[in-house]
Amino acid sequence: MRAIASLLVIAAGLALVATPAEAAPKVAVVDLVQAIQEHPRTKVIEEKLRKAQSDAQAADERSAQRIKAQKEELDKLEEGNPARSTKEKQLLNLQNARKFNAEWAQLDAMRTYVRSLEQIYAAVRSVVGQVARDNGHDVVLLKTDPNQKLNSSSPEDFALKSRLRVVVYAQPDADITQEVIKRIAANK
Repeated sequence: MRAIASLLVIAAGLALVATPAEAAPKVAVVDLVQAIQEHPRTKVIEEKLRKAQSDAQAADERSAQRIKAQKEELDKLEEGNPARSTKEKQLLNLQNARKFNAEWAQLDAMRTYVRSLEQIYAAVRSVVGQVARDNGHDVVLLKTDPNQKLNSSSPEDFALKSRLRVVVYAQPDADITQEVIKRIAANK
C-alpha cells in the first residue's frame, strides 16, 4: 500500500514537472512622479496653489496691520478707561481670527491642490493602463529615477525611502514612462 502511494506521489510530481510552465507575465515599469509632473494640468494646479498661498499671505499681512493698529489704539487708552477692556477683547478676537484664517487658508489651498493631484493621478493611471494593454504588459510596477539619491536623514528614513522604491532594476526597454508622457500630451 505504501509503495503504491509513493508511486502515485512520484507520478504526480513527474506530471507537474512535465507540464509546460505558464509564460511569465510581461512586466513594465513607469515613473509616475515624472508622468504626473509632465501632465499639462500639473503646472496649472501648482500655479493655483502658489496664488492661493500668496493670497493667504497677503490676507495675513492685512490682519497683522489691523492688529498693529488695534494695539496702537489700545496703548493710547489709559488703564482705568472703560473702553480699554473692549479694545483688549477686540484685539484678542483679531489675533485669534488671524491665526484661524491663516491656518484655514493653508488647509483649504492644500486640500484643493491634493484633490486636483488625485484627478491627475487617476488620469495618468488610466493612460498607463492603456499603454500597458496596447503593448501586452500584464503588470506595471512603479519605479523611480535610479540616479536619484535617497538623501536620508536617519536609518529609519533610509529604510522607508528604500522600501518605497519598488523596482531596483529594470531593462530600459521595460520602461513605458516616455510613451505614457507622449500619450498624455496627445490627449490634452
